Amino acid sequence: MFERFTSAARQLVLVAQEQRAQLQHPWVGTEHLLLALVLDEGPGGDALRRHGLAADQVALTISSLIGDGVRGEDDRLLGSLGIDMEAVRRSTERSFGPGALDRVRCSRLQPSRRRWLQRRSRTATSSSRFNPRCKRVLELSLREALRLKNNYIGPEHVGLGILREGSGLACLVLAECGVSLDNLQTDWEAIALGSKAA
Repeated sequence: MFERFTSAARQLVLVAQEQRAQLQHPWVGTEHLLLALVLDEGPGGDALRRHGLAADQVALTISSLIGDGVRGEDDRLLGSLGIDMEAVRRSTERSFGPGALDRVRCSRLQPSRRRWLQRRSRTATSSSRFNPRCKRVLELSLREALRLKNNYIGPEHVGLGILREGSGLACLVLAECGVSLDNLQTDWEAIALGSKAA
């Protein structure tokens, strides 16, 4: 599928990974693709800006919805169960040192198992991890390109994939920011069809 991505669409995915890292989120989600689209200098990003979106507004909305940092969403969920993760973290760090919950400890393992776990740990912290909704959006971008009879996948197709998936955080951010999803879809389709967006 990625062989059909234009250089702009590939760059979009890379920027989404960078945005995930900046926000310190554990996975690349639909919200990071949306943020990358807003930052895109091409027509797909122009369509979002015509609808009044700015990158700082999108990032702020994402943070207000799921929190900042790797721990934000998980801590909130555990807090709803009555678990104070900050207290757990302080206690753990007093006993095992700073960042004890953030790293894999494998010094006591057999050398072959330690190497495997270290490789796995590096992979697990890689910015290339996409959550299931994000993967679905990337798959749907191909379907959108085929539906519009395009033989390539551009940023506008990724945007259409976000809208078609419909239940990711990106759509919630768009709704929170007052963007008409129907109008945005029309604009992205016009871009994909090569006509000037209204």
